[in-house]
Formats: sequence, C-alpha cells, structure tokens
Amino acid sequence: MGAQLMLGIDTGGTYTDAVLVTDEVVPKIVESAKALTTHHDLAIGIREAMSAVTAAIDASAITLVSVSTTLATNAIVEGRGGRVCLVTMGFSEADLARSGLAGAIGEGTTITTPGGHSSHGDEIASLDLSDLDRQLDAVAVEALTGFAVASQFAVRNPSHEQVVRSHLRQRFDLGVTCSHELTAQLNGPKRAVTAVLNARLIGLIGDLVEATDASMKRCNIHAPLMVVRGDGSLISAELAAERPIETILSGPAASVTGARHLLTTAENATIERAIVADIGGTTTDLAVMTNGRVEVDPAGASVGGHDTMVEAIAIRTIGLGGDSELSVDDGGPRTTLSLGPRRVIPLSLLATQHPDVVLGALETQCRSAVTPWLAGTFAALRQATSPDRKSSELEQFVLDGLADGPKPLRDLLPTKRHEIALDGLVRSGLVARSSFTPTDAAHVLGHHDRFDAQAALAGAELLARTQDRRGAALAADAATLAALTIAELQRRSVTAILGIALGNDGFDIGTEQHRLVAAGLERHRGHVKIDLSLDTALIGLGASAPTYYPAIASQLGADLFVSEHAGVANAVGAIVGKVRVVRATTITRKKNGSYVARGSVFADLDQAAAAAEQELVAEVFELAERAGASSPELDTDRVDNVVVINGQDFFVDSTITVTGTGRPRRL
Repeated sequence: MGAQLMLGIDTGGTYTDAVLVTDEVVPKIVESAKALTTHHDLAIGIREAMSAVTAAIDASAITLVSVSTTLATNAIVEGRGGRVCLVTMGFSEADLARSGLAGAIGEGTTITTPGGHSSHGDEIASLDLSDLDRQLDAVAVEALTGFAVASQFAVRNPSHEQVVRSHLRQRFDLGVTCSHELTAQLNGPKRAVTAVLNARLIGLIGDLVEATDASMKRCNIHAPLMVVRGDGSLISAELAAERPIETILSGPAASVTGARHLLTTAENATIERAIVADIGGTTTDLAVMTNGRVEVDPAGASVGGHDTMVEAIAIRTIGLGGDSELSVDDGGPRTTLSLGPRRVIPLSLLATQHPDVVLGALETQCRSAVTPWLAGTFAALRQATSPDRKSSELEQFVLDGLADGPKPLRDLLPTKRHEIALDGLVRSGLVARSSFTPTDAAHVLGHHDRFDAQAALAGAELLARTQDRRGAALAADAATLAALTIAELQRRSVTAILGIALGNDGFDIGTEQHRLVAAGLERHRGHVKIDLSLDTALIGLGASAPTYYPAIASQLGADLFVSEHAGVANAVGAIVGKVRVVRATTITRKKNGSYVARGSVFADLDQAAAAAEQELVAEVFELAERAGASSPELDTDRVDNVVVINGQDFFVDSTITVTGTGRPRRL
C-alpha cells in the first residue's frame, strides 16, 4: 500500500470542498476538488467532491475523514432549524426575556415549571412533574423536533435537568438537550439559549453526519469520521450529532486553522499578525491572528444576534457572501442597494440546473415594457417536507406550486399573504428563494464563468431598469448594476474588517456610521489630513477571494495574501486539528464554613478540590475517548479566587479545570 492519506471535507452553504493530505506530522496537499452543496440531499454533493479526490487512489489508504461545516452557523444566521420546546425550572420570565430567548426559540414554545437550585447546589423548589405533564398536554408535540431543558444553577446541581430529561424520553420519542452538558459556566438564561439552539440544530448536523457516512461507504472508505468544533478542535461524528451547537463557527475555525497551515507550508511563513477574512456563499467570517494564532473567545460564540456559551475562536460573522440577496432600499433620501443577511440561489446557478424555466421566464420579463412585480425572482424546493410537519393552507399552496420544479415568484404567489407564507417556508429551510446576487454580478462582469452568465445578465437588466419612487432607473445598464453590487459587497467588507481591527485595538466605534472612518478611507484632504489603513496583513480565504479582496486590500492599504488553495482552506483545516475537550467545576463555601463541590459537602477545601478533580479526570478521559482521541493526555488546573478585605483573605470560590487532548484515532 502507498502513502497513508487523510480526507478533509467542508460542507458550506454553496460549495462542498474535499482535500486529500498526507498523514504525517506536517500534512501536504495531494488533491482538492469542489462540488455544489445539494441541500435536498447532502450526500450527493459530498459524494461528488469525495469521489473527485479519491478516483485515482486506493481508498484503503485513507486513515481519517474529518468534516467542517458552515451549515449550523448559516442556519442560525438565517433563522432556520427544528421546532423545539424548552422546559425551564427556577427562572423568571424577565430572566429569559433578557437572554434573547424569543429569537432563539423561533416557532417553538417554552414551559416554565417549579424547580432549580441555589448557587451552592441546594434545591430552591421541588420539581413538580405533574405540573410539567399538564403543560405538556397543551403543547402540539407532534410538530416538535426535540426538547431543551434548562434549570437554575444546573451547573452546580444537574439533578432536576436529568430527571426532566428521563421523564421526557419516557413520554416522547424525541431528543432532549440538557444545558449543563454544554457548558460549566453560570448565567442560566444564556445556557437556556444555548440548549435551545443545540436542540434546533440536531436534525441538521445529524443529516450531515449520515450523508458523509453514506458517501464514505459508497467510496469504500472505512476510516473514523470526525467533525470540527468551533474552537478548531475535532470531535467524533457521534458526539457532534448530540452536540451540534459545538459546530457553530466550525467552518470559520477550520478556515483559520487551514490558513495557518497553508502559511506555515508556504514561502510567506513569517506572517504572524493578520486579519483573516473568509468569504463564503452566506457569510463572511473575520478573525484577528496574533503570533500565528486566533484566541478562543472566553465569553462564548455570538452568531446571528444570539449570544451562546459555546467555546469558539474569536470570530465575527456577518451575513455577507457571494450568494447574499440583493435588495433595493427606497425608504431613505436616496435609493440604495443592500446585501444579505439572507442567502438566495444565484440566478446563474438556478439557470444551470433548470435552464428552460429560468431563462424562459427571464426573457419574457425582459421583453415586458414595464418591469413586472417580483421580476427576476424565483423559488425552489430546498428539501422534502417531513410527513410530520403541519403546513398552513397558504404554505401548502406554495409547496404544491413548487412540486414540479422552480417557479417565478410572480407566477407562484397570487397575493402578499402567499409571499409571507413563502418567507416562513424559507426560514424553515424547506424552500429557497433565487434572485440576483454578487455571484451573478461577477458572471456579468466576466470574473466568474462557472454558471449561466445569460441568466445573470437578464437579472441585472431587470434590476437596472427598476424605478425608484422618483421614477429614475436604478442603474444605466446591466454592467453598471453589477459593478454597483460588487462595490457594495466590497464596501461592507471594508467596514467590517476595519470594525474588527479597531475593536481589537480597543476602539469600540460603529464603522458603518462613523464619519471619521469614512473620511479616513476616502483619504480626506482639507484643513485636516485623514488617512486610515490597516497596519497588518489581510489574508483572503474562499473561492471568490481573488475576485473581491484585491480591491478591498487596496482600499485598506494592506498587503494581501491569497493562497492558491484559499478556496479549500476550510477542508484543509478540517483535517489538521486535534481532539480537545475541557470540563470545569466550581467549589463554593457556605456560611458554616463547609465547601461544596459538585453537590457534595466537605469540611476542607483541599478535600473538596481532590474529590472534584478525581471526578473531572474520569469524566474528561471518558469524554475525550468518546470524542475520538487516541491516548488522550490530561492537564489539570486549579485557581483559588481569594480577595483581601480589611487586610484579611476572603475565599470567594475555586475553579478546577481538566483539559484532555490527543490526536484523532486513525484506521
């Protein structure tokens, strides 16, 4: 048998990438390929990319397969996911409202029942399962995809969450997420949001794992399967399916890891300080690299306006990508173009898949003397409807209309109410819109040629002649409209990159609105000379980075680095990481002088610490092995928080942290 190999895969909103690297201390890229992500059946796109890189090799040489993905991140940004019921104990409505729970729960529901514990782990109210059952009887459980459970101070005593989980599993055949298993941090309402998002994502990541596993079998690959977490480490596919929330920012984390690896193996290996910008179809992910590394955000990942307690690298994600929806804002003093955050199917891509429908409709609309309502817009089924889903009459009308393939929206939607129903189906991930995007603009201007440029040109023509409220056309012609679209993407990218750079330097200002920032970028000259530029390099990642980032770097006055493998950096990062799991617990002191650790009471702090450490070590070792680590190494850290009051030491608490790391198991 020849050299052993590893296979990295990244399933993004638009493309699925695959890369083969050598299984050695410094892996080298052997082959790479891209395929379209097939949302209706992920296995198709994964298998296509996988087959492309393995066609000329012996699949038995592959010792490990690892996947990174933006699917969870994109789902949160776009408000997609399953419908769940959150069961809370010990929280007030005000507590949950402050956490932004309403936005996270979406179309789901919340049940509040007595229970919960104090900061020392003492029960503050008895758990009332009869009250829980009474409220559950009023919930349309048949419409749910899972449950989330969050109890006050569950990280100090998880018993109520565990009892409720067992009760729910006995009553319903649905998955249950407990908040204490996702984080050891306090802030219960934020834990509740994290648990809700995890429960909503389980089906999505479960489908990805199943699709990847099926593709591996078709390609005769029998290696272990891993998934990239938000901090860039790897976990087993089995654990990722249970804790999909840990895969948010998986794609960005893999891209940063991949960028660091690509730079290490390239001539410009001396780059240690840079802004990393990874543009995909749905989002742009930004990170600051210092000393060759990106720090983990101690506050937890924030995605799509939701603050979570997921340990992830410090990345800012914005809803801006090559497939971002272009819309016209006519509400201000002048008409402007805006992009995102919603991803749509580019017209050029939809026309490649359904040429007769798309090109025929666009040609008809272009011949019309008056631009029709919803011109240049289409809808298509994204995935099959679950038999358990209850659709409204208006939603079913839309679904029936798309049963035979994509349709122009002006033919599909007879009323505004039907358009509202369509938006609901888009949020649930069942239907996708299609309209003009930066990807189409790049086809119009000749920067891209992968898809149907004729459809992109027709879409640009329709948008260009759209009139504002004063009767003026939006642009002189299709090329001008395309240039304006790309200029808007570049403008948004520049302000976002500046925002993360300024924030890292301690300047918390709104780059979009700040007049001095705008003046600095325009190199203002008057009584004051204002120049603003990056004092660091810019690393561009993503397949479209060579198209957009030269102009962005020029405006920022930054040196730009785009690797020849920038388009598959995520897939590279997916395979070069290690397994890493962390668990922590806090020891508190009661008024009587005793110490509480993990629900047990001790007379002495060192005894409490020793007992807590022993439990954590066993737990972390078992979890690291479940996560796929080979011979995990454990590291223990203890921090005693002591303050001085009136010259005397006062014990606040003590934190025990155990970290398990190791290389992923190979075939």
